[in-house]
Amino acid sequence: MALPYGCHPADVARILRVYGGVKDEVVLAASFLHDTVEDTDTTLEEIESEFGPKVASIVKQVTRIEPAPEELQGMSSDESFWYRNELFMKEIDEMGPEAQQIKLADRLSNLEECRYTRSAQKLSRYNRQTAMILDHIPEAVNPKLHRKLTKLHNKVWSQLAND
Repeated sequence: MALPYGCHPADVARILRVYGGVKDEVVLAASFLHDTVEDTDTTLEEIESEFGPKVASIVKQVTRIEPAPEELQGMSSDESFWYRNELFMKEIDEMGPEAQQIKLADRLSNLEECRYTRSAQKLSRYNRQTAMILDHIPEAVNPKLHRKLTKLHNKVWSQLAND
């Protein structure tokens, strides 16, 4: 069973602070809000009004832009995943280091959760995507988080090999 939605943003902020050593309040605030635009009716303008332009800028960078339905028309679930993945990697490449740190923490939280909630096939696909994220985000952005995600990524491969 997945965690309630509200727990995930708090987990991302905790990972950034505890494991990543992030103390920047702007980055931590943005981490709490990182899925807000994607998952609610809240706009970036509202985030900027309440939390300032820097937080809004980071939230904008981590907000996924989904392809239009007609772009995915006729694709299998797997084809759609990898098409969206290609767009996702381009987004990561365009992120600043603050947003990339949030992305590392977000993936740590999500991958840990997926170990218990996804089928082996979906977990394997998600873990392959994690390898790509690790390739696209330089370790220097946050060495501690990068190493922690690499370790979890390898642990998932071991888990899948033993199932």
